[in-house]
Amino acid sequence: MGTVLNSLGQSGWSLDGDDPYATGAMPPADYPLIYGSPDTPGNGNPDTTSDGIPDIWVTNSAGALLRYKGGATTLGPATTVRSGGWSAVKQLG
Repeated sequence: MGTVLNSLGQSGWSLDGDDPYATGAMPPADYPLIYGSPDTPGNGNPDTTSDGIPDIWVTNSAGALLRYKGGATTLGPATTVRSGGWSAVKQLG
């Protein structure tokens, strides 16, 4: 048994519907680019936080690059990775 590709198209087509991960909003005017990544390597660890949970990368309206630590039920606080120069970037990932 493999993945039923239609189940990926809409939450209602999946086995249990949509499972919300976090609440709140990241409006495009404030966060033009958002990218969910595999847990990221760093500091000699297999991943940045050593938790095996993917992180979220965003750019903000000021042109900074931020990383939100992924968690089992919610996102952690933002860490500024680069404070500017990301306004002209068209895509993350």
